[in-house]
Amino acid sequence: MRRNEAHNLIPEDQIDETPMEARIARIESDIDHIKSDVSAIQLDIRELRGDMKAANDSISDLKQGLAEVRTAVDALDKKIDSKIDAKVSALESKLLRWMVGTVLATATATFSLAKLVHP
Repeated sequence: MRRNEAHNLIPEDQIDETPMEARIARIESDIDHIKSDVSAIQLDIRELRGDMKAANDSISDLKQGLAEVRTAVDALDKKIDSKIDAKVSALESKLLRWMVGTVLATATATFSLAKLVHP
């Protein structure tokens, strides 16, 4: 190193010609901001994890409630089906009796008319 270069520790081809100390101070300030931002992000992540746990608990409760509702609906479905089956059977029985009665009444009327027409 030459004698005049030993005293010139800051390179002369700096981009913005800002002294090295000022640039280091800016870097330190930026690092402090980065640390602050990382701390805020860590806090946000902790809160997010808590919110996710609460959401998962709520989803679990909803699933359990839905299972209970499905069980109740299935029980009602079976009950309704059995009542409908009973009503349909009763109606079929009535319809069959009505049809038999109608056929017998028609046959009786036909035979009565036949006797009147051909004595």
